[in-house]
Amino acid sequence: MENKVLEERMNYKCTIAALLIIRKSLGALPVEIFEILATAIKHLVKENLIEYENVGANALCWKFLMNYSFRQDANNKNIYYIDPFMLDKPQMIVDITMPDMVFSGMTLQGDSYV
Repeated sequence: MENKVLEERMNYKCTIAALLIIRKSLGALPVEIFEILATAIKHLVKENLIEYENVGANALCWKFLMNYSFRQDANNKNIYYIDPFMLDKPQMIVDITMPDMVFSGMTLQGDSYV
């Protein structure tokens, strides 16, 4: 029961962090990419690539922004990249026309992290 509560709390923080990132972009990021960001942050937390313990959603938002860039492909507007600033961390590639997310060779099926 306690694990479920902790997971729900983590999911909530990741969701709020994604909303904060979109808000802080001042219109540069469309709301349509909210699910991509929320799923990516949840995945990064679950893989221990972003520390989430004892931090709020705002701190989680800034941890993401300080460690990753989020950009749209110049040629294909359906593809987004989440690039780490550290070379030893994997890149995430998202095609919004597909139900899966590809994370450095790993495919996240549908809403497995949503």
